[in-house]
Amino acid sequence: MSGEKVRDAVSVKEHIEGRISECHAELEMLEKNLAIVNESLKGSSFSRASELDRGTGAPAGEGAGGPDVGPDGGPPEEHDAEPDAEQGAARDDGAVEIRGDDGSTIAAAYVTPESVRIVLDEGVAVGEDVPPFRSFFIERVVGGMRGQAPEIECSVTRRGEHIGEITIRNYGGGGRADELLSSAGWSLRRMLEKAGG
Repeated sequence: MSGEKVRDAVSVKEHIEGRISECHAELEMLEKNLAIVNESLKGSSFSRASELDRGTGAPAGEGAGGPDVGPDGGPPEEHDAEPDAEQGAARDDGAVEIRGDDGSTIAAAYVTPESVRIVLDEGVAVGEDVPPFRSFFIERVVGGMRGQAPEIECSVTRRGEHIGEITIRNYGGGGRADELLSSAGWSLRRMLEKAGG
């Protein structure tokens, strides 16, 4: 085999190994999502994203200050999707904490019928280029929702070189908010592992 063919074979091998790793990661995420769905079906005292009143962002029947402005003039009061083992209970501001593998808060998530907003903790320093952010979260999770929610949009606000906030708009409601939070939390935890922090 010539040197060029060896290089090509090594490149193909690396690509295949990378894809296998991505598929294993996706399988792990799907299994976690299934466990979360199964647990949520058992019932909970938390408001599921699918139960939010589409006009107000509050649990059906509770009402709120409107979809664009909260009672204090700041962001609207947003309610959480059901927490799982990596998500904490709702905070006073209505956010759900997303926790790292060590139990520390790595992000706060705000859910309305129109959007899911994930604000990374100040101490979390990961860039968009760290896997599996693009390959899994953006392309597979958000991209995979385009069939049911063709208007879905995902934007990333940077804090310097790092991700500061992830906003997903027009996600189509229902259980998709739970899937977005779970997938974002899993992706952030893997990104922190790869970034060494």
